[in-house]
Amino acid sequence: SVSRSTLSLYPAWKAKTKEALNTRRVWYDRVVKEVKALPGYSPDWAVGLITFKPIIDEAAEHLRGQSIKVFGQISYHNQRGSNELEDVKVLVMLGSPYPSPEGFYEEAQAFFGPFESLTSHTTQYTQQVFMKDGSVREVSIHGYEDSNVNRYHRQKTVYEMYQGVHRIRPHNVDAGDERHVLLFSNVPIPGVIVESQLMSDKVKTSESRMALAINVINEAVGVSGECYKKDLAGALETDTLTMKSADRWIERNIEKLENSTGTVFSGGKGAAARFTT
Repeated sequence: SVSRSTLSLYPAWKAKTKEALNTRRVWYDRVVKEVKALPGYSPDWAVGLITFKPIIDEAAEHLRGQSIKVFGQISYHNQRGSNELEDVKVLVMLGSPYPSPEGFYEEAQAFFGPFESLTSHTTQYTQQVFMKDGSVREVSIHGYEDSNVNRYHRQKTVYEMYQGVHRIRPHNVDAGDERHVLLFSNVPIPGVIVESQLMSDKVKTSESRMALAINVINEAVGVSGECYKKDLAGALETDTLTMKSADRWIERNIEKLENSTGTVFSGGKGAAARFTT
């Protein structure tokens, strides 16, 4: 989620430690890598930066040190009315701008009345991200168990992201003037269609394995109406995934495989275990 905690800004005592700085440098380097990987990238491109106030100067300095032309910089929760990023070629938004827990707790109490500390009532809920290729991805968002508090928390977070994207005035850009927006966040923004998604190698491997498993099942049931688990495990076996490990992976993902292929799994863990239509 690239939250304050992810960037070692929370709790506050941790923010200035050497370990915290090294953590943030990893993220700054990721930003540099993705900016320079954009199609047709030029060192002359003006790059706008939006992130948390305590690190806005630090992040901009690091990017400039890697030959990124940071043209403008704005911190979250302090961008209302600003148009200084209107002409940037690339907009980078680093972090998911969840409200600070202390301030949000006071606001929520003012709106919804006294209640216990929010710390022990946090939760994760799912939101959808709409992709350019027509697919829909699900992401996990930090929130609160109380529906009213959670709705207010999401509203404040999404508003910051929405407002940030619109700092480049996307609706005023000529059709031939391509701009790029890099979001280092998991917060879906209304009206924003995502072209590609950054994922760790672990997540990429998991998604590729799932796609392969779905294809194998669909092909098998298309021919015979069934796909044996042992055959699926064999198809998933690689140099880094043994057949036994593939079998365990299938066990963990049976429900998702059923839903994705329109099949029903039966037979348990035995040799006759299979997916059928």
